[in-house]
This record gives sequence, structure tokens and C-alpha cells, in this order.
Amino acid sequence: KPRLAPLTAPAAERVLGALCLVLSIVLLLPIPLGNMLPAVAICGIAMGILERDGLWIAFGLAVALLSLVIVWSVLYALAGAAFFLFTRAFA
Repeated sequence: KPRLAPLTAPAAERVLGALCLVLSIVLLLPIPLGNMLPAVAICGIAMGILERDGLWIAFGLAVALLSLVIVWSVLYALAGAAFFLFTRAFA
């Protein structure tokens, strides 16, 4: 019996594919140690799709959310630092 069957529906697989595309773009970013969580998220989602197990997909979604929050925070901090340096250098 599959667990959390709505997460394994064909429509959900399309959404999960788009999420994996976003996570693979995050993997390309040159953030030190920033590629481990997106890779784990993609693996969890892939395991869930292969086994038709929504629990694995839920795990992958949770890790994906965590990784996107961390990457967004790092990029936001870098942009803030660049803005601070730019305004101090030319002000």
C-alpha cells in the first residue's frame, strides 16, 4: 500500500520535476558546502518517485525547503554585503 499517495500522482510528479530542476540549478552555485542539501533532497524525491512512496517525497520536500532557505539566506547576505561595500566605496 503506497504511503501519501497524492504525492505520487502524475500531476505531483511534474511539480516535483520542476522542483528538482530548481535544486539542480542551486547545485551549480559556488557556495561552499552548499550543494549537499539540494543533492540529498533530489535523492529523497527520486527515491520516493521510484518506489511510489510519499513519505520519501515528503522527506525530500522538507530537505529541499531547508536547502532553499539556506541558499536564499546566503545569497541575501552576500548581496547585502556587496551593497554595503559599494555604498561605502562610492559615497
